[in-house]
Amino acid sequence: MTKFLPNPAEKSIKKRSDPTPVTNGAILSPTHRARHPYLQEISTMSRFSSLAVTLSLGLLLAAACSGSRQESVQTTFTSADSLTDRLLQLQDSMLFAWNVLIKDDTRKFRSIHELLHRMMTMGYHDQEALIALEHRLNGVSNLTLTQESIDDPTLVEEYDFVTSSLVTELTSLAQSHESFANDPHLREKVQEIILIDQQVEANRRRYDAIAHEYNRFLKKHRDAVMNLELGIPLTEKPLFEIASGE
Repeated sequence: MTKFLPNPAEKSIKKRSDPTPVTNGAILSPTHRARHPYLQEISTMSRFSSLAVTLSLGLLLAAACSGSRQESVQTTFTSADSLTDRLLQLQDSMLFAWNVLIKDDTRKFRSIHELLHRMMTMGYHDQEALIALEHRLNGVSNLTLTQESIDDPTLVEEYDFVTSSLVTELTSLAQSHESFANDPHLREKVQEIILIDQQVEANRRRYDAIAHEYNRFLKKHRDAVMNLELGIPLTEKPLFEIASGE
């Protein structure tokens, strides 16, 4: 019996018609080529990067606009705030300098009273002379200086003359007494009065310097300061150098 062998051509056709093997479970589209997973990831990242850049630019533009508006508002209030701060600072400095001046005068008069009392109690010198000095001390104590009253040069001159003569006469009496060297309390009071009295001119110059700066500030910014409506007096202050005719 004759056996028929398969046609070699048919085997060749079958081999060529076998489908191309697909690895890793990939599914092929009949119209698109397979895309590599890494390429897909790059494409996704690119879209996210573009979105992030767009969002960042938008935020920067919004911040710039907001900053510009905020800067404009701050600029509007900067001038008024600066004037207010400077004005209050000058007023505080002037008040502090004045309080130092008055405090020293008060200490001087208190020390004079204590020195007189000490001399009367210990029987130093003539009692009538000491009583006369006490009356003069009470009189000058009533001549209280204020920031407004120093505008009167006559008042300041009288105050200075009476105070100076009182200090000179009283300390001279104390130093001339025979017990002065042996009385530490007496020496201490005399030295205290002299030292405080020597600070008068320095205290007044310090006050005048600040008051002068305050007056200059008011002249330069008068209209702007008036518009602040702070509810406080805004008048120029008299100076000791003007009151004393210097």
